Amino acid sequence: MKKSLLFLTAALCLILLVNCSQGEKRVKLRYKYVPGLNLEYEQKMTRAIKILAKDSIIKDYDRLLTVRVVQTVKSVSDDGIAVIYEEDHWSYEAPSKEDSLKLDTITETHSFTVSVSPNGKLHDVDFGEDACVTSASYNRTYWEQGMPEFPDGEVAPGHSWTQTNKVILPDETLEASTTFRVKSLVREAGYDCAVIEFDGDMVIPLVPDPDDSTQRAGLDRIKTTGMIYFAYREGIVVLQRERWLVAGTRQKLEEGEMIEYQITVESDSEYILKKMQRK
Repeated sequence: MKKSLLFLTAALCLILLVNCSQGEKRVKLRYKYVPGLNLEYEQKMTRAIKILAKDSIIKDYDRLLTVRVVQTVKSVSDDGIAVIYEEDHWSYEAPSKEDSLKLDTITETHSFTVSVSPNGKLHDVDFGEDACVTSASYNRTYWEQGMPEFPDGEVAPGHSWTQTNKVILPDETLEASTTFRVKSLVREAGYDCAVIEFDGDMVIPLVPDPDDSTQRAGLDRIKTTGMIYFAYREGIVVLQRERWLVAGTRQKLEEGEMIEYQITVESDSEYILKKMQRK
């Protein structure tokens, strides 16, 4: 009887130890870029946009955007910094210039080059000589504030970290922060993934473009929440879902007068890996 009880106790302890060790599985979060790696994503976004001036709604409309994103790793330095060329092929509907009651399908292609470390730290971004200064600055600030820089070492579900950025304006300094948390380890689309939740408050200035005669400027405060499925063995994002709540202030020159207005945006997006090729 005593032997049976001892055996049962040992067996239970073994089961508990196995379960605990599985629950404490740890992984390292790093991008694993190699020259010639080609990634293709599909991104779909819905946006509900309102523009207000003097407490009146000037515009109120919804927009669906589809983007085919193609990334190619051009080179990787000895310290792991990857140079990535990206082409974004946009498609969306907008009121026709000839008849505002009709919708035209608009297609655009934008490209840029970024340099990033394996932990996700952004080093440089080049939008080309003809890029809009406002858009280039906005996108760079978003990456710096909203994209994760992975922690050192291995992490387990429950691990979290917060990234904080100072936003220096002409008359004040603001703070933006995003908190990331490893929620779980799952299997997604055939990949072993770390599910990373995030919740943040971004502050993004709109820098005036010298070529813009309206001198448009402003500030966006963005509440962002979402989830990233990161394939930790391959070192790539497999899926990302994100929601933005934007409260923005704007000003622009109109008929010689600086006009102030507000913009609110509710945006949901899904970013899905469609293809991965290695050369």
